Amino acid sequence: MVKKNLFRADLYYRINVVPVIIPPLRNRSEDIPLLINHFLGRFAPDKTFTISPEALRSFVNYPWPGNIRELRNVIQHISLFAGDEIKLNDLPVEIREENPMHSIAKACQRCLVDENMTFDEVMNCLESNLIKQAMADAKGNRTNAARKLGINFSTFRDKLKKHGLE
Repeated sequence: MVKKNLFRADLYYRINVVPVIIPPLRNRSEDIPLLINHFLGRFAPDKTFTISPEALRSFVNYPWPGNIRELRNVIQHISLFAGDEIKLNDLPVEIREENPMHSIAKACQRCLVDENMTFDEVMNCLESNLIKQAMADAKGNRTNAARKLGINFSTFRDKLKKHGLE
């Protein structure tokens, strides 16, 4: 901003004595339970909350694009409306239901970074890894895995065969 003349250089050098670099919340998932407890204590000091394992898992897995402010706002809302135990249904839909793009990114790191793969290779890699992830999430139940992917069972079975995942 200083180079673009959008921020005064003299002011920048006055306040830049000790730079404090705080990584985004998505890179500090181990801090999320501590921050949740902090905000719960702040917004509902007279209440004692427990968090279900499913709700905590969703909190930790969510990428927090709004960083700490988003977490603070979610906890403030929950502190007003949740019972003694914070359950998955108490969370906003965007936190409790995984975004399809997050599923894709989680399913395969290689297909998204290997520049030598053709389009067809990337698509096959992604499809194969999404199927593997869905099967793992469904604990091997093919019907539930197909439902999670939003495809009918016969199509899912054909894709299992295509990728040798039977």
